[in-house]
Amino acid sequence: MAKQLRIHPPGGIHHVTARGNDRMSIFRSDVDREQMLSLIGVAAERHRCRVLAYCLMSNHVHLTLQDLDGELSKALKHINGVYAQRFNMRHGRTGHLFEGRFWNSLLETDSYLATATEYVHRNPVEAGVVALPEDYRWSSYRAYAGLAKGECFLDQSIVLGLYGEDRRLLRAQTETSRRNTAKEAELRKPWPDAVLGSDSFRSEHVEAVRSLRASSTASEAATAALDGLVARVSLAFGVPRETVVLTRRGSRNQARLVAIHLAATATTLPHLQIAEYFSLAASHTVSTVSKRCVDSARQDPHLARRIDELTGAGAVRGAA
Repeated sequence: MAKQLRIHPPGGIHHVTARGNDRMSIFRSDVDREQMLSLIGVAAERHRCRVLAYCLMSNHVHLTLQDLDGELSKALKHINGVYAQRFNMRHGRTGHLFEGRFWNSLLETDSYLATATEYVHRNPVEAGVVALPEDYRWSSYRAYAGLAKGECFLDQSIVLGLYGEDRRLLRAQTETSRRNTAKEAELRKPWPDAVLGSDSFRSEHVEAVRSLRASSTASEAATAALDGLVARVSLAFGVPRETVVLTRRGSRNQARLVAIHLAATATTLPHLQIAEYFSLAASHTVSTVSKRCVDSARQDPHLARRIDELTGAGAVRGAA
């Protein structure tokens, strides 16, 4: 049997960008920014990623991450999905917050990591928000410069090693030194190349990252199908989308029950994808929830009619 490629090889370092949909602001307050940092920390711990650098701008986020177990996509999906849901609930809005998924480029450490980190930390200066990187609160630069403690999830060891553990050198390189314009030009692209590095590094990893892109496209198609299903259910029940997608302990949520049931019975998506979309504990929970929906519909003619309207007559009875 041929050995399968790990899409994100363990130990790989990535430059990641997320942009607001139509370049809209994704942060309206410091509460939003604190929420994003908290989610980055949770995702990094849960999916074993080292956060090497970050910067939260008004309409985009930059991250530099080391992916220890090949679960970078799961970490980014968690950050993207949970933040968008909570942002929409907090600000009373609906619709997509981010411009698609987070975009990431695999970096060759020696040739690109220092440039990528300096680029991330200079973002607020080049956007005209502050005069110096150290003046910006919402990036990892102040921690690297020794001016602040930094977030507990920030791992400075790899980047500092590139500067011989000399924070003064790091500051000089970031704030005053001549830029590597060719490498920064690669990072500035709206959608940077999937692999950034030497020719030998690119040839070694480009096929694996192409597979990642194909896998991500399939995942986006599944998400779009579930988004459409949730939209129909939320309209039928007269509730916001977030009510269908998010779980609330101790509350009776028929719309969410029906949406999960329809995802399980009216689509061909794997239960694992359905479980991840609805933040269920495990894939087998999908079948449990679907059965609960069928049992409830047998006792509640009004609920049964709603499901029939969404799926066609006899859908619930056929699932018995």
